[in-house]
Amino acid sequence: MCKWMMKSLFVHLVFIFIFFVPFRYEPVERALNCYWIDHDTLSCEKENIRLLYIDSPERDQKVRRSLARLDYTPKEYSLKIKGRDRYQRLLAEVYLNKIYLNLELVKNGSAIIYPFARFVSLKMKSQFLSALYSAQINKRGLWGQESSYNPYYWRKKKKELNKKLTLRGEM
Repeated sequence: MCKWMMKSLFVHLVFIFIFFVPFRYEPVERALNCYWIDHDTLSCEKENIRLLYIDSPERDQKVRRSLARLDYTPKEYSLKIKGRDRYQRLLAEVYLNKIYLNLELVKNGSAIIYPFARFVSLKMKSQFLSALYSAQINKRGLWGQESSYNPYYWRKKKKELNKKLTLRGEM
């Protein structure tokens, strides 16, 4: 074989390895007696679990009334834990009876994609974007209202307002 064919073969093999071979085994953990704190956080056995890739409205936001009702009875979930956030909550992909809840909450309009989400693959990102667009077009959950406000920016705006009030001594 000539030199350029060897290089081409090497590049193709690297491409195949990067995109089609999983890098590590992700253990699935079972979490018992979990209940929902809000649409993007579960509490399981003294640990709070933040659903990865999504963001949902806070308790103070008016749009919460339009969201799908969650079943608050304790259940057993399967978790793919990816790490911890700055509040020491576990970051995880959450499954219930083989249903990927992170994606389901975006599909039914109860959550949006977190603005700074780092997806593990392009395929996963496209699935989340497709679910988000479907919810927007069909006006499900958050998107069924005239004014839906991104939870991230809502929290940021609230923090800035509190800071101004504190500086003026009104809080």
